[in-house]
Amino acid sequence: MKPVDDQLYQVYLLRFWRNRTDAPWRATLESGSGGVQRHFATVQELVHFLETNSDQPTTHSK
Repeated sequence: MKPVDDQLYQVYLLRFWRNRTDAPWRATLESGSGGVQRHFATVQELVHFLETNSDQPTTHSK
């Protein structure tokens, strides 16, 4: 299988949950290339992270 260029392709596992029906949604985003997890207290924080990082290449060991 050919290695994937991180500048062209990124994979994440996204989890959403809330503790109560009246509580805000929370999110965890896990990188498919290394399993690094990021936690977000609000959906707005998640969206900001994705917008900020979508134009920047990821860096990790291959």
